[in-house]
Amino acid sequence: IASGPLTTDIYFAPDGPPSYVGVLDQPLRPLRIGRWVQGLAGETVHADNIAAVDAAGALMESLGNEVVDLAPPVDGHGLRNALDCLFSVNMKAIVEMLRSTMPHMPVDELLEPATVACANEADRFSAVDYVNAQAFARAATAALATYFAGIDVVMSTTLANPPLPLGELDPRVPDWQGFFARMLDEIPFTALFNLTGGPAATLPLGSSTQGLPIGVQFGGPLGSEVLLLQLARSVEIAAPWHKRT
Repeated sequence: IASGPLTTDIYFAPDGPPSYVGVLDQPLRPLRIGRWVQGLAGETVHADNIAAVDAAGALMESLGNEVVDLAPPVDGHGLRNALDCLFSVNMKAIVEMLRSTMPHMPVDELLEPATVACANEADRFSAVDYVNAQAFARAATAALATYFAGIDVVMSTTLANPPLPLGELDPRVPDWQGFFARMLDEIPFTALFNLTGGPAATLPLGSSTQGLPIGVQFGGPLGSEVLLLQLARSVEIAAPWHKRT
C-alpha cells in the first residue's frame, strides 16, 4: 500500500483511484494552464529555461489546451522567510533527537556542515516566528486553492537555470544562510509546492543551448495527482522524450 492514511493520522488526503496505472490513458479534457516564468521574489530565470516553458506551452496548445500568463498570488519574500524558519527549527529538532538517542556518536561530524549550520541557525527564531511561518504556509495554501479555481494546472520551469556544474551548490559549507539563499535562487518554482503540499510533476521537455536537459514543472491543487499523471502521460505520448536522438 503506497497511499491512504494511517490509523493514527489526524489529517489525510482523499483516497486515490484503485490503480493509478489504470487511469493514465483515460481521455483528458482540455485544460486551462497558467504560465509562470518569473520568481515570486524576483529570482533571476535563465533565458533557456523560459524558452523551455514557452516550447512546452506551444505543445500544450497543440494538444487542445489553453495557456495563459498567470503566476500564483503568493509573496515570494514571505515564502523564503517562512521556509528559512521552518527548515531551521525542524532541523534543530532532528539533530537534537539524534544527539540524545546516539550520545556516543559524533553526530555533528556525520552530518554535512550545511545541515549542522541549519540546525544552529534555529536560535534566530522565536516560538512566535515559527507560528507565523506555519500561518504563512496555511495562507499560501489557501491562496493556491483560489488560484486553482481559475486554472487547472500551472506550468513553470523546474529550476531557474540550466544544470549547474557539479559542486557549485555544495552543502559542505558551514554557512546555512548563504547556502539556503543560493538554493532558493535555483528552485524558486518548486519551493511553493514543498511548502503547501500540492502535487507537482517535472517532465524533461527542454534543452539548454549546450544540450543539457531542462525540466518543465506542472503543479496542481491538492488532490490532483490523477490529473497530473494523465497530463504527463499525454505529453509523453505526444513528445516521447525517451525516443530523442
